[in-house]
Amino acid sequence: ANSTNAQTVADKFDVKFFDAPVVDPNRYYEVASQTGEAEPADSRKLWAVAGVNKVWDDQFERRPYCSAESLQDSSKYSNCALPVLFHRPTAIQVLDNEDTSRNVKVLAHASGSAFIARENMDANDPDNPILGGNNTGLIIRMDYPGIEAIDQVKGVREGNVEVTGSIVFISDHSVLANHLWDYADAEVTGKQQCESGFYGERPCWDSLLSSTDGSGTDWNGNEDYFTTLIRDMMEHENEDISTVITSKNSNFYIVFDESRHVTSAMSSPFTEAMGAIVMLTSDTLLKWLIVLNLMALLSIAIMVVPEKENWRHVFDLTRFRERPNKVDPNQYLQRVRESMMAKVRQFNDLTRDEMARKTPGEIQSMVKDPRLIELLYSQQRSYSNEELRQLLQQIRRWGK
Repeated sequence: ANSTNAQTVADKFDVKFFDAPVVDPNRYYEVASQTGEAEPADSRKLWAVAGVNKVWDDQFERRPYCSAESLQDSSKYSNCALPVLFHRPTAIQVLDNEDTSRNVKVLAHASGSAFIARENMDANDPDNPILGGNNTGLIIRMDYPGIEAIDQVKGVREGNVEVTGSIVFISDHSVLANHLWDYADAEVTGKQQCESGFYGERPCWDSLLSSTDGSGTDWNGNEDYFTTLIRDMMEHENEDISTVITSKNSNFYIVFDESRHVTSAMSSPFTEAMGAIVMLTSDTLLKWLIVLNLMALLSIAIMVVPEKENWRHVFDLTRFRERPNKVDPNQYLQRVRESMMAKVRQFNDLTRDEMARKTPGEIQSMVKDPRLIELLYSQQRSYSNEELRQLLQQIRRWGK
């Protein structure tokens, strides 16, 4: 659904969530206050008519209404539709319709007059694009047939089967909220049916639905639609899978990705580990065994790793001025010569190999300073510590 991080998931399926709510002046429902008076009209609170796996080419064609009896029979609910109410949806758009490995169905969309309210609710504002038609999708279903899986087949054994994986994108996570899911809560919060006088001349969902048994076309909460949609995505009619599995809804798993939470750096390792465990198995007992084994291994690792040495002596101020390895005084002159040669090499942008191939004459022509040349090549000259300090200062100034 359209929450903080929804686009991260949608990108993997070439789906785009828009960044603002949809305004539809033709298809929004009315809400009454606790006193029974009409609340201010809000054309962002949309209604739509949707089937669970069927799309009608003519968006104005009347669809058969799914009665309570039809919702129990897959052969009937596949050809009927139900009203769905949204609190404040955005729009969804499928960017790639050329992928032949999947079946894409825009089950619900806004009317052709709908637009994206980026700046305000003015339809004439150029910053509020009018997408029209299926581009303002509200519910999009994608089915991926022919997926090879291992499941319990006939004969009570595991075997290879072909299944259909399905994913549904919804433009508003509030469709699952209590005030839209359950009709009793919806009635308390003032959601109005089509027979309400608050609609006036504006069309309602009964203009797109027809009832043959006289049961009416009332909206009974979003629960009826989404429960049927989820059941339709299950493999109840897969003849390759054992009826022990297909006969019960509890044998199927549904993943809800509300995409609200961005994993922090601290919790990411735990989240990734749990995700890997879920990928390995969906059996509850096996998941707990894996978690307990990981905890046991971690405990063993903590016990086996030796304790680090006590480093408190590093902060002993009485030994602060001591060097861990004192430099041999006999090496002072050699270290000064090496520092001079390193500076000459760096100043002339030479590699170590190029510097090694230079003759003493070439190096002397680069240095030019007689005192520093004497430092580099005189083997008879000896220096006091004070002279070496002066030479170090001269080396720092050289080349500037």
